[in-house]
Amino acid sequence: MKIVVITEKPFAENAVKGIREILEKAGHEVVMIEKYKKKEDVIERIKDADGVIVRSDKIDEEIIKAGEKVKIIVRAGAGYDNIDIEACNQGKIVVMNTPGQNRNGVAELCIGMMIFGFRKGFKEGKGRELKDKTLGICGCGYVGKRVKEIAEGIGMKIKVYDPFITTENQVKKIEELFEECQVISLHLPLTKETKGKIGYELIKKLPYGGMICNTARKEIIDEEEKKCGEYIRCANGTFNDKKLTVATWRSLNIKKMHSSK
Repeated sequence: MKIVVITEKPFAENAVKGIREILEKAGHEVVMIEKYKKKEDVIERIKDADGVIVRSDKIDEEIIKAGEKVKIIVRAGAGYDNIDIEACNQGKIVVMNTPGQNRNGVAELCIGMMIFGFRKGFKEGKGRELKDKTLGICGCGYVGKRVKEIAEGIGMKIKVYDPFITTENQVKKIEELFEECQVISLHLPLTKETKGKIGYELIKKLPYGGMICNTARKEIIDEEEKKCGEYIRCANGTFNDKKLTVATWRSLNIKKMHSSK
């Protein structure tokens, strides 16, 4: 089989080496499509592929139809919202993901964003500790569980919202999480149900000085409802604005609703 690896942003050298060793040992041909500039480059080279490995690259209907021989697409990561699942179903293409492989890296980033936020960018004489603060984990899968472990290790209290699992310190409604926690960490997949799920009505329930940390998908937060303000801070590694980067801070307009506290 011919396996095409599509990565505009290349894998680490060790990852590429591992992919090649495993697939070539099994008798497959491996073709790397890295740092490509146009979708047409992908379309041209996928035409005779039997399988595809992809990161966050967009695999739309046009690309899928070009790969007439493709039988399987593997997403190197958990979220597969970059792949047109309906088009794959129509083409009888199997789609698989690899959840949990980057859980520690994402969890460490998440905790680092929290520390940076509470220490006000490490300005001298300012900031707060995370110890004894209550962390609300929204979505407790591989990454959420790892965040929970690290947060407990530095003395944070934990509450969890996840309708698909049963765990300790669990709340039944997402509103409870925002009302009872100083920090919210989002670990939701992007689906029709979760798109724009975190909006103004939820955000305003956070206590004074609260923070949202989003290392999931940018579309989960309804950015249209974010206005200029100074009460709630949002650390979002996935903002829609391409000029912003990981750990870029934006204020949310919670107006004066916490002014009496």
